[in-house]
Amino acid sequence: MRVDKRRFRDSLMVFLLITVIGFLGGEFRIFHVCHAKIHGILRFHVAHPWDDFIWTVPFSLVIGLSWYSRRRFNEVKKSQKEIFEANTELRTMNNVLKYYATTDELTGLYNMRQFYEEIESEVGRSERYGHNLSILLMDVNNFKRYNDTHGHKDGDIVLKNLAKSITKHLRKHDKGFRYGGDEFIVILPETKKEDAIFASNRIKNEFDNLEHNNRTRKKGDPTVSIGVCEFKSGMTHGDLVRMADKEMYRMKGKDKIADMMSGKDDDLIGERK
Repeated sequence: MRVDKRRFRDSLMVFLLITVIGFLGGEFRIFHVCHAKIHGILRFHVAHPWDDFIWTVPFSLVIGLSWYSRRRFNEVKKSQKEIFEANTELRTMNNVLKYYATTDELTGLYNMRQFYEEIESEVGRSERYGHNLSILLMDVNNFKRYNDTHGHKDGDIVLKNLAKSITKHLRKHDKGFRYGGDEFIVILPETKKEDAIFASNRIKNEFDNLEHNNRTRKKGDPTVSIGVCEFKSGMTHGDLVRMADKEMYRMKGKDKIADMMSGKDDDLIGERK
């Protein structure tokens, strides 16, 4: 059997304390009862050892246990504080790990892995309850040429600027993702296609007029093409992405987002709710 040395030491100290207090208490009582000299005290103590010792045991035990309990209480309190601090640090580390597992470091948007988790959930919810759902798939035009001409640092600024434009025009429950490279995707819950078109035009109009890295815009500077797709019952999240990708390539070189439902390019539609 393994012996806890610390507990054994504490128990031994308590026992010794009780013994010393008991002995001293007995001697103190004898002194007052007998009013005798030292040799008389010793004779009385030898004659009645248990009478002197037993009456002090409860008192000594209370004192000893009180001291021991106080010490153990302080140790438990210290341990609880250490556990609390460790749990706080652990939660902080978990939040950091979750951030890097779900977030694109360059743009601050969610990453592609997080997109597939979110879109699967949203498609299931829309299928189950009949809610509206749309997505936007975006691609930066002329990005490779701009990147090769001005360098990767300036290319990163272009991607960051698009991420800012996306974030600026998202509602609270909308979510933006970096889909990979120079492609981005946005999930718009509770959104019909016409409202999604309005949102995409807002993003496109802002990004297409940005001066990246304080450079005056020139012909051939980066613009964005956006494909819009609305969820229909029976569609999978893969169907949504494929249709949005098809729409995105159909919109290459156009200034506004086409409304495929009417078969023509519409003007900007009213403010989203």
